[in-house]
Amino acid sequence: MLRKLSFLLIPGTCQLCTTPSNREFDLCIHCENALPLNEGACKLCALPHPCVTNNVEICVECMLSRPPLDLVHAGFIFSPLIKTMLHRIKFNKGTLDSFLLSHLLAKQLALVYASQTLPQLILPVPLSLLRLMQRGYNQSAGIASQLGKELNIPVNYKLLKRTLHTKPQTQLNREARQAALTAAFKVSGKLPCKHIALVDDVMTTGATLHAQALCLYQAGAQSVHAWVLVRTPKRT
Repeated sequence: MLRKLSFLLIPGTCQLCTTPSNREFDLCIHCENALPLNEGACKLCALPHPCVTNNVEICVECMLSRPPLDLVHAGFIFSPLIKTMLHRIKFNKGTLDSFLLSHLLAKQLALVYASQTLPQLILPVPLSLLRLMQRGYNQSAGIASQLGKELNIPVNYKLLKRTLHTKPQTQLNREARQAALTAAFKVSGKLPCKHIALVDDVMTTGATLHAQALCLYQAGAQSVHAWVLVRTPKRT
């Protein structure tokens, strides 16, 4: 069951622009509209597709080449405000931005799993030791912590490890990402359950999440889902 958490700012003001607001989540209508929901998305790649409806939940691309993840849910698609918030989350320890987007994502997930079983364990996407030292924290761990609290699911921060430092994924194409990530992850210890959710801030090509899912399957997982704040549009 979703736990109700209070926001960090003064109640009655928008959490993003601080204008007076008594709407749900304390967001003014302008800021809420600037956070575009990822609607009509494929449940395996989280990309919006015109062919995806209530009866058809998987896009043609995923039907032809099924990804290793059993379900992917992304809360939002890119917008100027989302881009700014993500930058603060990733590079400036944007605690409030992370709190807000994670809370909204948790509300969505509660609806997604209303008729199915929630994963038993949450694993944040790990950073390499070098990148963790450079950045000082793992933004995915913060998101996972928030989701774990609101959805009442345990979070393990040490089970999944990144053993290789790779180039920033935004600098690589799809093929290069997959090659770089093939042996980048390992499971440290025995999996305590079979149904797992991976958590990250952004999904671009999916190569990182796919590599981790394959690693978890090799370690004995039976079902791996992925939850991300934002899905980037498909590159052409």
